Amino acid sequence: MFKGNQLKVNLLIAGLILAGISTRFFLNIPNFTAIGAIALFSGAYFTNKRLSIIFPLVILLISDIFLGFHNTMPFVYFSFLLIILLGHLLRNRKKYYYIFGLSIAGSIIFYIISNFGVWLTGMGLSNNIVQVYIDGIPFFRNMIAGDLVFNSVLFGSAYLVFEKFSLFASVNEK
Repeated sequence: MFKGNQLKVNLLIAGLILAGISTRFFLNIPNFTAIGAIALFSGAYFTNKRLSIIFPLVILLISDIFLGFHNTMPFVYFSFLLIILLGHLLRNRKKYYYIFGLSIAGSIIFYIISNFGVWLTGMGLSNNIVQVYIDGIPFFRNMIAGDLVFNSVLFGSAYLVFEKFSLFASVNEK
């Protein structure tokens, strides 16, 4: 049996897993998912640094098992790892302007690294690196929009739950 706060933490984690996976399956907008936001949020709120890194990557892996594996996965996973590390910068600075800035930075990191992977592996429509980045612009716009929407939901909810109503202070795993 879980103690009160631990049950709430576990329900939050389960909700994040379901949200992360479901946005990859059920939203019909390429790259408009909660994965980037979950990565930033995990880095910011999970007190166990190892779990903050593993958690979003496992969500990505579980959904990739069903969506399919591809040659650019190392680039995608590496970019999300960097977004998680950006979240670690937010641990003591959870102000809306930092969250906004690092949300945009995470989208940019993903765009640069994943499109480099597309070019390097030859998975793009063109062998020209500039064209690969141009072809990636619609996905980049969707990533920015998704990150901003889902970061607003996650960090806004966390503010209400963790700080405004003080239901529990942080996501502590034991």
